[in-house]
Amino acid sequence: GEDGGGTGQSHWHALLQQVLMPALRRGLRLPPEKELVRAEMIRLISVALSHEPSLEPQLAALLSPGDLEADFFQNITHVQLPRRQRAIARLKKKIEGGAFGPTTLASYLLPLLSHIALKPSAKEVDVAEEAVAALRSLAAQLPWRPYHELLLSLSRRLRLDPSLERRLVRALVAVIDGFHFDLAPADDEYGAPSADRGACRLTDEEIGRIFAARVQARQARDYEAADRLREELVAKGIVSVDDKGNSWQAADGRRGSMDPFSVDEASRETGRLAAAAAVGPAADGAPADSANG
Repeated sequence: GEDGGGTGQSHWHALLQQVLMPALRRGLRLPPEKELVRAEMIRLISVALSHEPSLEPQLAALLSPGDLEADFFQNITHVQLPRRQRAIARLKKKIEGGAFGPTTLASYLLPLLSHIALKPSAKEVDVAEEAVAALRSLAAQLPWRPYHELLLSLSRRLRLDPSLERRLVRALVAVIDGFHFDLAPADDEYGAPSADRGACRLTDEEIGRIFAARVQARQARDYEAADRLREELVAKGIVSVDDKGNSWQAADGRRGSMDPFSVDEASRETGRLAAAAAVGPAADGAPADSANG
């Protein structure tokens, strides 16, 4: 009956939304050596949106089945480099026109443009430069969390991958050019007062639980969940999460390893002193200048 057909369609849409699209988002973040797989992921996004535009309506607007020259997905992986360059230039105009919300920018367009901007191929330098320009426009519209994470990611890679030094610096400059956040001492986009940035609001046990959940998410290849947990840690005062070095550091000085989780004893004492200092000089119940009076 009609109801059965509607229910089936609803289940199909839910399957695509909850299984396919997260997998495709992860595919856009594959390492450089998976270039062919990434190209197939982009084509799959195009096919999925052609059949179900409601999955990502803002991305679906980049389709142009009646004019393949104007179709972003047809051109961004095209063998002809000028067509890729024109596709990125058109995308940049749409970004500047406010065609995309924060989720689309951060989950789809950011990994796509970042990869192109950092490709080492000398023959694709013009395409990479166009991607850097689009990255600047995108950075100017990102919320604080993904913007901050992008800066950290590029900075880490600059230390780890000297062969891409010039391209990484170029991308970093573009992202910094896109800085658009209010520096006034108001609540930040982590949901905490700016004055509290130097503090860590987590106990050792809470930090350990979040890291354990993040390890499980990474083992299950649920990288979106792992990223969310990393953002939670950063939001609450963990200033460094070094996966390669298996180490972490909090704003109050505490540090240790992630897997297995541990806290360095000497740094724990530093954390206690930082917490005591944050309370203020009158923490013992006496005015700060009582000794002079």
